[in-house]
Amino acid sequence: MEYGILPKELADDIVLIVNVFVHPSASARKRIFINNLKTTRNAIRKAME
Repeated sequence: MEYGILPKELADDIVLIVNVFVHPSASARKRIFINNLKTTRNAIRKAME
């Protein structure tokens, strides 16, 4: 993973399931992407602790 959160040697042995909510009226695609990226990255980091 490009952020170095998951060790490369685990990439074939781990499954990630992500549930992301996007408000129906959200329209700023780039902002939505950035927010979801940050939130997912933080969740993975916490899970790996």
